[in-house]
Amino acid sequence: MTSKEQGLADARQVEQLADRLSAAADAMHARVLRAIARRAPNGAQADPMNISQEEAQAVFESEVGLRQHADSLYADAAGHAGGGLLLSQQWVLHITEAAAADIQHIEHVKDLLLIGADLLALAGATVAGQPEHMLKALEHLRDHGDDIKQGKHPSEDVD
Repeated sequence: MTSKEQGLADARQVEQLADRLSAAADAMHARVLRAIARRAPNGAQADPMNISQEEAQAVFESEVGLRQHADSLYADAAGHAGGGLLLSQQWVLHITEAAAADIQHIEHVKDLLLIGADLLALAGATVAGQPEHMLKALEHLRDHGDDIKQGKHPSEDVD
């Protein structure tokens, strides 16, 4: 955290987070459409991103949930401000921007679902005003993003 500006301290900062969550939802949508387009015929599983109908549906549901939470943040940005997040706004935005970028490079369906779940957890905790859960979700996003950048598959570490 290089900035001393407290995260989500005002309506503008909440709207910035909502912007990042919406961008991540856009990235999830684009990624799942690419996966569907390159799906192997007859259910063959040669490609780790060969997404099944059920997996695609789960990603779309995460995307919709993420958009609903972002819309809630936009609608009542002032009400969600000042939630006691003791992290810098710059760090919060960096992690969420990185997650949206990481989605474009995910090659395993389970990793896409995991990042989607992390984003939903962050959005839900923000809407609910639970800074401790926001911190946990941000840490998961950061760690899972680091794994993806290193060519690891974060879903292999989750039971």
